[in-house]
Amino acid sequence: MSETGDEVSDLIDRVSEIELKLQAIEQAPLGITIADLRQDDEPLIYVNDGFEEITGYDSEEMLGRNCRFLQGPETAEEPVARMREAIENEEAVRVELRNYRKNGEQFWSEVTLAPLHTENGEVTHYVGFQQDITRRKEYEETLEQQRDDLGVLNEMVRHDIRNDLQVALASMELLQAGEGDDEQITAAIESIQQAIGLTNIARELAEVMLDTETDHHPIELRSVLLSEVEDVRSTAPDATITVAGTVPSVRVRANELLGSVFRNLLTNALKHGEQSAPTVQLSAAVSDGEVIVTVDDNGPGVPEDARERLFDRGWTGASDGGTGMGLHIVERVVESYGGTVALADEENTGLGGASFVVRLPVADSD
Repeated sequence: MSETGDEVSDLIDRVSEIELKLQAIEQAPLGITIADLRQDDEPLIYVNDGFEEITGYDSEEMLGRNCRFLQGPETAEEPVARMREAIENEEAVRVELRNYRKNGEQFWSEVTLAPLHTENGEVTHYVGFQQDITRRKEYEETLEQQRDDLGVLNEMVRHDIRNDLQVALASMELLQAGEGDDEQITAAIESIQQAIGLTNIARELAEVMLDTETDHHPIELRSVLLSEVEDVRSTAPDATITVAGTVPSVRVRANELLGSVFRNLLTNALKHGEQSAPTVQLSAAVSDGEVIVTVDDNGPGVPEDARERLFDRGWTGASDGGTGMGLHIVERVVESYGGTVALADEENTGLGGASFVVRLPVADSD
C-alpha cells in the first residue's frame, strides 16, 4: 500500500475512534455538558442526551445559556458558591444541590466540574457531569429520620414509660403494705394510664417508621372518622364532641394508621379546648378530588409564636405536659398518604379555638 494509502487508512481509523468516543459521550447514562469560558456568561455549547433527559429541556433550549438556569428557590447558595470559586481558581469540584426540571419539579443533582486545558495550559472550557441522585438523597433522609425516631422510642421506653410504671408500682406497694389511701390509688391509675398512652404512641411511631406505600390501599374514610369520634367520646364523657353535617362516603389510600391521625387530632382538641366545657367539632367535605377533614375546638387557640413548631418532633407547649409526638405522628402519616395537615387561620375557625385541616386525595375508583 502506498504512503498516501496508509495515511488515508490511519485517518479513517482516527475518525472512527473519534466517532466512537462521541457516541459514548452522547449515549452516556449521565448528563454531560461543556461550557465556554471565553464567552460572556460562560454559556453551554454542548449537552448530551442524558442531560436532556435529566432536565427535561431540549438542547436548543439550553445551548447559549449559563447552566444556572436550572437553579431555583430551594437551591442552596453554598454549593453554588463552591462551583463559582472552583471555576475562578481553574479547579475541579464536586457538589450536591437541588436543581429544577423544565416542568418545575425539584431534583437532587450531583455535579462534577473539571477544567479543560489547551496545549499551552490555558483553561478555555469546563466539562460538567451531572447525575440525578434524588432517590439516594430521599433514602438518606429516610435513614436519618429513622435514626431520630429510634432515639425518641428509646427515650420513651427507657425514661417516660419506666418512670410511670415505677410510680404505679410504688403506690401499689404502699397499698399492699396497708399504708396507702385514695391518693395512692389515683396516682397508680394515672401513671398506668399515662404508660398505656405512651406505649400507644411508641407503637404508632414504630409503625410510621415501617410504613411503605405498598401497604396503602383504599379505605372508607367515613367509617374510620365515626369510629374514632365514638372512641374518643367514650374516654371523655363530660366533653361535647359533634360531627357537623354528613360525612361523605369516600375512600382514601391509607393503612391502619389512618385512625390514629384523627384520634390524635380529637384528643389534642379536647386537651386544648375550654377546660370547663370542652367542645370539639369534626366536619368533612369533598372538593376538587380531595377530602377535607376539619377538627375544631373551643379553646384559646394557638399562640402565634407556637404555630411554626406545632408539628415538630418532641415539641410541647409550656403547659402541655404531653410527649410532643402526637401532632408529629399526624403529619408524618398524612404526608405518607400524599396529603397535608395544617393549622387554619384563626379567623376561619368554627368554634373560636384551634382548627386543624387535613387534606387527603380521594382514591381512584377500582
